[in-house]
Amino acid sequence: MRLIAHGTKNLTWNRRLLGLLLEELHVDDLFFDLVGPRGLPTKRYPQAVAIAVALRHSWRPDDLFGIARKVGIRLRERDLKRAAPESQSKAAKTSKRESAEKAAQPRSTGVSTRRKR
Repeated sequence: MRLIAHGTKNLTWNRRLLGLLLEELHVDDLFFDLVGPRGLPTKRYPQAVAIAVALRHSWRPDDLFGIARKVGIRLRERDLKRAAPESQSKAAKTSKRESAEKAAQPRSTGVSTRRKR
């Protein structure tokens, strides 16, 4: 691990690193609906990471509030209640799509989530 730590000292954001992170976070179609299907410019990588992490914590409102607060986003319970029907229907659609397309690859954001050989 020390060799890896040393080798990553000068690492900067790049598509490969973002792709690796998104792969580890297991992003789904809802992620691509939120950030868009095309390549992301590097300046939007923090947004993509924040969205991917929030999606991982979106099943419990208290957990989502905690993540939002850590990222610096103020959420109010009434905001979530207002957005809940839209979010729940998108999540249901995503779950149905995931089951139907288990073997399908995620849409491209210009960031590969597959390792090149």
